[in-house]
Amino acid sequence: AFGVFLILIVFCSSAMCVSAANYEMDTKAFDVNVNVREDNVYDITTTIKVFFNIKKHGIYYYVPYAGEVARLIDGKDVRIPYRNRISNISIPGYNYEITYENENVLFKIGDADTFVSGEKTYVIKYRCRVADDKTTALDDVYWNIFPPDWESPIQAATVTFTMPKEFDPSKLEFIGGVYGGTDTDLMTYNIDGNTITAMLKQPLPKGDGVSMRLVLPDGYFVENNKIFVFVALIMLAAFGLIVLLWVFFGRDEKIIPVVSFTPPKG
Repeated sequence: AFGVFLILIVFCSSAMCVSAANYEMDTKAFDVNVNVREDNVYDITTTIKVFFNIKKHGIYYYVPYAGEVARLIDGKDVRIPYRNRISNISIPGYNYEITYENENVLFKIGDADTFVSGEKTYVIKYRCRVADDKTTALDDVYWNIFPPDWESPIQAATVTFTMPKEFDPSKLEFIGGVYGGTDTDLMTYNIDGNTITAMLKQPLPKGDGVSMRLVLPDGYFVENNKIFVFVALIMLAAFGLIVLLWVFFGRDEKIIPVVSFTPPKG
């Protein structure tokens, strides 16, 4: 019996090694911090801790910037296209290249001339200016926490969303699973003031994702276009003031020529 027990241990250990060898890297932790501003701009910091099982040049990190968001409005499934703007990118300690692929911003992090192996930590910072939701029925936060096509299962993750002002906790949910999945039991979370902190209940399989959805009353965000109009009006008023000051105080006095009736000498 003891011999059978040893055989089972060896078999299970071998199976675990084979499973680990299926991935070029293991994702030890995938922590996401999102600071949501009142103008519907997100400042995101993603900290990823990986262990490379083979020598690699680095990692790929995808951020969707365009597509469709499905919203339930007046009992109807309404699909609204969006196009966000990604900026203020910073990845301290690593070279990186930014390209665009299939409506995703692709971060190629690493160096083509350098290999990395073992444990590495990547801190990825960027800003997302969220497009106008094109509806007056509601505002919301709908964010894909983990990028599509991540290379390996995510063993642990802590996610923090800091909102600009209070919200209704009953309108919050985390949805995930395979593409199109509706599993709402993947994360546990708590709310402290305007801060939401969530953790994975168990490792997330490769190819699965999780999104955070928080429905808010219309007008929660000061829309970007309203800010633009406000700034434009201020600039127009300033220009008008400059013109008025020039008209009343800035113009030179007219030079009136003196008429002379005396002929010049000679």
